[in-house]
Amino acid sequence: MSAKKKSKTEAEEIPAGVVDQVAEIYGEIEKAEEEIQVEVHKLMHKLEQKKIPLLKKRNAVLAKIPNFWLNSFKAYAIELVTEEDLKAISHLTDFMVEPGPTDDESKFIFTFGKNPYFNNKQIIKTVKVEDDTPTEYVNTPIEWKAGQNFLEKAAKPSGDAKKDKKRQAEDEDSEGKGLFRFLVAETPEDPELYELINALNHIFDLGPRMMLGLEEEDEDGDDDDGEIDLGEDSGDE
Repeated sequence: MSAKKKSKTEAEEIPAGVVDQVAEIYGEIEKAEEEIQVEVHKLMHKLEQKKIPLLKKRNAVLAKIPNFWLNSFKAYAIELVTEEDLKAISHLTDFMVEPGPTDDESKFIFTFGKNPYFNNKQIIKTVKVEDDTPTEYVNTPIEWKAGQNFLEKAAKPSGDAKKDKKRQAEDEDSEGKGLFRFLVAETPEDPELYELINALNHIFDLGPRMMLGLEEEDEDGDDDDGEIDLGEDSGDE
């Protein structure tokens, strides 16, 4: 059997310093690629701003559909919200996701009609992300009406043992989820809420197309990107 043929670099001597020179150039190439990615990210952020008027135009048409956003949450985030969330979401009249002032920020804008829970017409949550992980939140304070803060009510015992036991079971079932829990969270320390951020982006971007039959889901209920696998229930409260 003949000996294995050596590669050219094995058979011939590499001139002194060549390896170091090539390694240095590759270092410069990697630095250039990082700079390109930064510039691409900035350009994408700028171009995303151009979509806002069209998305608002889309939402104005969607507003003609009764309970559209409530049914979207039921269809694509039912495992991530609570029953109390859904009662408040039933008063949601508009939902927008917009790029923030910098290219690493997104604004989640919830517009509500008159409701028994809070006085805010709009609640805005700004999320700053680095390396696909939330690093900072900026919240609109929720102006709860007297006795209607259901986040506080869930934490307080009622004095009725039977009701408290039932509430405790419900709290355990809803642990780690909740739209309003996310809206009032001041720091992104709870990774269980990260999935909700993905779901909100999904509801805003792909949700309308899928709810209206403009984009199909596969047999498992996933969208074409396969990012979220959530239950579907479009029934009313």
